[in-house]
Amino acid sequence: MLEDAKRYAEKGTNFEILTQLQHFGGKTNLIDFSTDYLVALFFACDGSFDDDGRILLLKETEVIKKQYGVTTPGIPQNRVLAQKSKFVQPPEGIIDPSNEIDIPSGLKKPILDYLRKHHDISTETIYNDLHGFIINQNRHQSAYTEFFKGKTCHDNENYPKAIAHYTEALQRNPQLFEVCNNRGVAYGEIGMHDYAIKDFGKAIELESNNPTAYINRGLAYYHKGEYSHAIQDYNKALELKPDWADAQYNRGLAHYHNGEYEPAIRDFSIVIDSDANDSKAYDSRGTAYRKLGKHDYAIKDYSKAIELQSDYAKARYNRGLSHNDQARYDRAIQDFNKAIELKPDWADAHNNRGLAFYHKREYDLAAKDFNSAINIKLSHAAAYNNRGITHEKMGKRDCAFEDYDKTIELKPDWAPAYYNRGLMCLHMEDWEKAESDLTTAKNKGMDIVAAFRERYASISYLEKEIGVKLPEDIAAMLQPS
Repeated sequence: MLEDAKRYAEKGTNFEILTQLQHFGGKTNLIDFSTDYLVALFFACDGSFDDDGRILLLKETEVIKKQYGVTTPGIPQNRVLAQKSKFVQPPEGIIDPSNEIDIPSGLKKPILDYLRKHHDISTETIYNDLHGFIINQNRHQSAYTEFFKGKTCHDNENYPKAIAHYTEALQRNPQLFEVCNNRGVAYGEIGMHDYAIKDFGKAIELESNNPTAYINRGLAYYHKGEYSHAIQDYNKALELKPDWADAQYNRGLAHYHNGEYEPAIRDFSIVIDSDANDSKAYDSRGTAYRKLGKHDYAIKDYSKAIELQSDYAKARYNRGLSHNDQARYDRAIQDFNKAIELKPDWADAHNNRGLAFYHKREYDLAAKDFNSAINIKLSHAAAYNNRGITHEKMGKRDCAFEDYDKTIELKPDWAPAYYNRGLMCLHMEDWEKAESDLTTAKNKGMDIVAAFRERYASISYLEKEIGVKLPEDIAAMLQPS
């Protein structure tokens, strides 16, 4: 075998040619050891993941060296250096190790991940030559085959099947950024955001300077309501890619939902500066302005969004909310009309148009809109509450009670429903029930004194309306302290 191999090998001793054969996968009578226990761990864990691994320890004494012919390779090949190799050539073909260590199959992949992350020991660094790449080429190719199968399923919105293919790809090669990232996206599409965050974290470990995984992980945190974490990831994405409009816009949304309206406005403004035709950014900036009570700015932004996109139902709806906030109810109704025309099954649009009609004292039209909102969305607690208030105004107290009861059933912690029901109990002189509901509203964080003052100038006004004097303890609850 050696004589045949010499025709293809570089000049060297028999032993040197044997070491080349050994490293390139040939069969020899050499046993390959490493002087680095971490490298030994790699070899014990790399491959055959359903089987346990094993490390053989051989103490390098003078007796052992002589008995087994322990030799350090003399050829400075990249692979030999990386593997810190020594060869044992036992005359009888077997060795008696000093010790043996078993590696349970379930620990193999975690150990490989640890070695890559903390010691830079991986397939690429151990087999660091062209032949090593060729040996692993089939593994890489089959992994990418599974990846593209997954991507096809992903594009067809078959996310569970896509995840299965991505998982198979990672079984074959766990170091592929694209696979980790895409599986994270697929998990996000089916609402499994914790799994998505884990995959994006792995992708970031593989390519820490790639902004894509940061923005994707930010989006997963956003959907979980962890807005501060989302902002941190968007910050990193923008640090790596400062002109990325999507990251800027998404960070603006995260700031908005985190109650940070000024930073949100700054982010949306940057997006608008880079693209003056971005209707979505105008709408979002308008909503942040509305939260700050800057309705003129908000309406201007909503109007620009509508100018850019005439069928933008959300911008119509949001402008209607700003008009409602300013008591410009006719204009609000016009906007809600258009939003409902564009999106007939939008329960919130019906509910808020109902509020505009209510404030105009057009109670029949208000009740009709609240009915529509409830028919579209049976769990719409706000619509039940608003219909209850409207039924009170229409003198339908039994209906109002039913609506308040339903509101509390749907949203047991919502203080305004208890307050409204308690106030109606005052009109019906049900003092015990009124006191209980008003106390509950107060305990749930509502300022019942301020709410009462919005409706009545004083206790005497209420007493005149209901024709009876309030009990002293209830009157004290509604008086400023």
